[in-house]
Amino acid sequence: MSDNKPLIRLLKRQVHLAMPLQVTCVSGKPGVGQHLPVLPFPCLSLCLAGKAHYHAIVDQQVTELSVTPGQGVYVQPEAGMEPVIESRYKALGVLYQPNFIRLLLVENQFGLIQKKHPRYTAVTHLPTGPDSAMEHVLDAMKLATNPIVQRSLVQTLLAMTLALMEHNESQPHIKMQGKSQVNFQAACQYLSEHLDEPIGRSDVGSFLKLHPNHISRLFQRFADQTFGQYLLQLRLERARLWLRRVDLNIAEVSKECGFGSANYFIRCYRQSYGYPPGQQKDRGIDTSASKPE
Repeated sequence: MSDNKPLIRLLKRQVHLAMPLQVTCVSGKPGVGQHLPVLPFPCLSLCLAGKAHYHAIVDQQVTELSVTPGQGVYVQPEAGMEPVIESRYKALGVLYQPNFIRLLLVENQFGLIQKKHPRYTAVTHLPTGPDSAMEHVLDAMKLATNPIVQRSLVQTLLAMTLALMEHNESQPHIKMQGKSQVNFQAACQYLSEHLDEPIGRSDVGSFLKLHPNHISRLFQRFADQTFGQYLLQLRLERARLWLRRVDLNIAEVSKECGFGSANYFIRCYRQSYGYPPGQQKDRGIDTSASKPE
């Protein structure tokens, strides 16, 4: 029996709701002092049970949004939003990433499970290809301002996602085609989303339902690096961007990029770039001038 069948049932239920889905569209980007996470791609969160709360940028202010069953939040690329941990809910998340779609069944039980991030009880990834018709709908969402049009486009996205998922399930050779590549892309994205945390192969493997050794093989195959080398490079590249911010010192950049200590961050940075991070921050060194080996 396919592990995706529960997600397919949930998608069907959302596509065929008796009442039209109510959608709030978030497009505000964080400004100075507004530390909300952003993603470079659109995502959709549909409340299935309970009451979900999110912090989002609305009219240039951090605002709390409440979402109940039959309602959802569509987040535009680069918009700022994060879940409020002090809430109990179940939700279906759909992330429309380049070349694949990530579906997540999210459960947040504050008071029972207190973690920085909600618990994912089901995860799957669907390859979409470079010329997906879905891209046209996503482009239309960037321009849509009318709530009725936004709701219609979201329903179209859900229907297309369901059709793609059912088609892949019915064609085993399509389901397996490119699976390793999709898993690698999903692993890289997971790392990017959790760079400020202590993270290892077991964390990525637990999220993707893969053995940690398989995670290592994916990075050797597609990145020609060990998992640890790739993760360190990702942290350093993130740090080079954050060092441009005048409101963060070296210790804060180190913490935001997941280094265990400022001293370890400085040592790794110097080994990779030939100068300490403080030199770049003080003198405004062009971060595009050199790359880590």
